[in-house]
Amino acid sequence: MIQTVFVTGGTGFIGSHTVERLLEEGYRVRCLVRPHQINLRWLQGLPVDIVKGDLIDSVSLSKCLEGADYIIHIAGVTKAKRKSEFFTGNVKATEHLLYAASKMKHLKKFCYLSSLTAVGPRTTGIPLTETAPCRPITTYG
Repeated sequence: MIQTVFVTGGTGFIGSHTVERLLEEGYRVRCLVRPHQINLRWLQGLPVDIVKGDLIDSVSLSKCLEGADYIIHIAGVTKAKRKSEFFTGNVKATEHLLYAASKMKHLKKFCYLSSLTAVGPRTTGIPLTETAPCRPITTYG
């Protein structure tokens, strides 16, 4: 039985490579794409289902998630003019996705990917790990 993975951020660099790997592993992939997104260059020619939707719109989000076995949330706002736009595009969007996911009885796993920017730059020559204290230096972080 082929399982479906719902991916946010699939049009980005990390997301597109994640999509490619999922396809290699035999998953059916459905990518959420913003309604105004026109640049799908990294997904061109890949056998993915593109669904237009918005992480802030809970109603459309629930419809997009129907039948998904897994969710991989990679999408995020990396550039914005105001702090509130970072908050809406990252925190609120993730809250909406988690809420919609909590209603899915068949969902097996939810995977959230963040950015090293959330931790901030390392202060020593030692690579950072998941236990490193967060010291972001930008609003995005």
